Amino acid sequence: MRPFQTFLFPCSLFLFTGVALNGPVTAQGYNVDLLLSREVTGVGNSASDMALVGDKIYFSTSGGNVYYSLLEASTGETPFGPPQIISNGFPWLAGGASHIYTLGADMRIWEHQPGDQPPDLISNKAYEGALPRMSTGNDYALLVTTLIQPPHNLDLFQVWSLADPADPTFLGAVEIPPAENKPGPVIEPDAPLRIGARALVPGGMAGMLVIDISDPSSPVLENIVMTPDYLSDIEVSGSVGYLAVGDSGVQVVDLADPGNPQLIGRIDTTDQSRFVHCWRDDLLLVGENETALLVFDVSDPSKPKLVGRWGGGPKQTFALTARVSLIYGLFHSHGATISAFGYRGPTPIPGRQAPHDVNGDKRINASDLLILAEEWNP
Repeated sequence: MRPFQTFLFPCSLFLFTGVALNGPVTAQGYNVDLLLSREVTGVGNSASDMALVGDKIYFSTSGGNVYYSLLEASTGETPFGPPQIISNGFPWLAGGASHIYTLGADMRIWEHQPGDQPPDLISNKAYEGALPRMSTGNDYALLVTTLIQPPHNLDLFQVWSLADPADPTFLGAVEIPPAENKPGPVIEPDAPLRIGARALVPGGMAGMLVIDISDPSSPVLENIVMTPDYLSDIEVSGSVGYLAVGDSGVQVVDLADPGNPQLIGRIDTTDQSRFVHCWRDDLLLVGENETALLVFDVSDPSKPKLVGRWGGGPKQTFALTARVSLIYGLFHSHGATISAFGYRGPTPIPGRQAPHDVNGDKRINASDLLILAEEWNP
């Protein structure tokens, strides 16, 4: 039986309120300050995954290197230390409360150690498939892999028990059918996300997959939610979901019934939206493809307000997260770059008002005029 399909296309603009960003991002920042960037260069060192665990930030590269940096302070000019390599051959990773899971030819489990100590490798597990994307929770890990079966590869959704986080145990799996006549780009979608007894899987051109995991040993593909563009990332805050859908920006959906999501808002971005991250209950971070990091006030999810921006492109965004007052981003330019930002919000970027100091540099200049005239269209 084919799963039920739901469509999230913006057929009527009267159904929700959208936020539009018109024109290129030209100024470095508004309410967002770049504090520190550290870059790892070399062959195969394009960005891949990132996680915050304890007092360290871990990140991986497409060439299979895994690094960590010690978080030295919560504010200031040195929010994290120089990257230290701990492994190679594992281009994907996920973070738990006190463990790190690196994924390559197999899954390796590392126990986080505080201070200058590197994590300890404690076990490894075999899993089926390739190109893994993984997320972790208190009790389960959700893993999506690709089964290489030309001419049509299949994705495999897997549930693993984390009853013992040092020894994950496979519980069950379900195959995900390929998107019909919709080839995906080179960049794979992000990891699945759990909400109650369901998992939400960003399926690229296939849209959002809703999988029933009420019985973890026998997951069931319940619904396929078609999106207007390539779905690369999903974040959930309460019963509201945020979907990064490429050229179509960010879609805001009501997940009170996760099996039947309803579109309630939209954010139109200047470039392809790649990653989203919910922060402090009322803020949403949006990573665009090659131009900007955006901060939105989503205290009213149907009416997002742009309250911060950093436009340091051209750098591709690969991951975003935040802790306390700092935002962390993993980007790719010539290599993998870890950056820390301070957020000064929450004053919304003004609309059509008289010229004034918009970007906070204590001057009224061309950058302020460009922001007012081109980037914010209320």
